[in-house]
Amino acid sequence: MQKLAITREQRRNSQDQQRAQKAVATMTLKAAELVLVRHGETDWNREHRLQGQQQPGPPLNQRGWQQCELLRGVLQQRFIHFDAVISSDLLRTVQTAQVLAAAYSIQVQQHPGLRERNLGLLQGLTYAEGPVAQPAAWAAMQSGSSSTRIPGGGESLNDLRQRMAATLLDIAGQYPGKRVLLVSHGGALHAAHRAARGYDARGKVVNCGISILMAEPSSSSCNGRRCSLPGQQQLASEQQHKQQPTCEQSQQRQQQDKLSQQQQHHKAHSRQTVAADEFSSKQHGRCIHLCSDSSAAGRHISTDGSRCGSKCNSGADGLGAEQQQAASSAHGGCLAADKQQAASSGRLALLVWNDGHELAERGMLDAAGFGGSANEA
Repeated sequence: MQKLAITREQRRNSQDQQRAQKAVATMTLKAAELVLVRHGETDWNREHRLQGQQQPGPPLNQRGWQQCELLRGVLQQRFIHFDAVISSDLLRTVQTAQVLAAAYSIQVQQHPGLRERNLGLLQGLTYAEGPVAQPAAWAAMQSGSSSTRIPGGGESLNDLRQRMAATLLDIAGQYPGKRVLLVSHGGALHAAHRAARGYDARGKVVNCGISILMAEPSSSSCNGRRCSLPGQQQLASEQQHKQQPTCEQSQQRQQQDKLSQQQQHHKAHSRQTVAADEFSSKQHGRCIHLCSDSSAAGRHISTDGSRCGSKCNSGADGLGAEQQQAASSAHGGCLAADKQQAASSGRLALLVWNDGHELAERGMLDAAGFGGSANEA
């Protein structure tokens, strides 16, 4: 059985590689390269205590600081520069980001969308205490259902995936064609994996593990042109009005011919750039569609890329489940039929996943990455 499972895993990885090559090749030069890392270890990791979004949350322990120092050296060897460093606003990620950003002389920005999953009543409890102190909440977390929220204001896995996908595309829209370092959490990174690949990752996200993702948001009303997520439809419309044809037919033909040549040159240059990229496409890209309420951060993901209707219908795989409105605490959301919606979409291609071999070689991951699978916290 184990050999059969390995064969299936190898087959899936091979298929992911083929899809990744196709997905990255179709992205434009404005796609952002997002380097995602998990925070360093905390005492709560060692105690098997659920951290979630508890504010400010536990600080890094001694091992965590050592992991961050080692990770800083690894990043300096791999990446000459970053255009920005953005972390979750929880203490353990801010501390991790500050160590890493110092190597590049960059100010750390904080983004609540990168927070860990909200675990509701389970936050602060150990895995031994949870089933006894909060049996209903524990059952909700362990149910395996993507749409089940944890009592006490907790998120479902759907909420978390939608929040992370929206956050990654928002950041990519702010830094088109740039490289950004993001510091987040184990469960949140699992959600990013699901959004990019369409299935849950196996195993644990190690503390200070590295993942690399290409992200390119594009509004569905932009006819394939690169647009940022919120409020770009009006700008695209204004740009179209500015591109009205001239009165003389000869000038119009010349402009069309010139535009066609430029487009062909851009496509050829894009293919050459992708082929020369140092990061081989080891995983497949995924096209997602987000329907967002203009007054909230929550967004609905449809993995087939189709346009959402006025209501978010539940889906079998959990990515199309009905959601509630998002709050500033980064809850995922569903749109009510009577609220104004803005349709957006984007591409996510996961190139590297959960790479922590340098830390493992130095014996720094013996207690790291506790939690496992999509429930990791």
